[in-house]
Amino acid sequence: AAHSQCVLSYAVIAAQYYMFTPTQEPPMVGEKLLAAGLITQAQLDEALAKAKETGGRVGDVAVELGFVTREQVESVFN
Repeated sequence: AAHSQCVLSYAVIAAQYYMFTPTQEPPMVGEKLLAAGLITQAQLDEALAKAKETGGRVGDVAVELGFVTREQVESVFN
């Protein structure tokens, strides 16, 4: 019984890790937004700092801050 509890605890921890770990946003989205002229370097720096502080994704943070729209973030990958 103790072994199954340990395995179950590990599975729950692993599930939480994958559920809350950003995995859908490719790396360098901020650089792509900058290269496309959609944000400035100052905006990128602010979005990167907030994303690091909150554990969020740069693209999401840039949208939350009003720098770009969700569509603009998605457009840099098309």
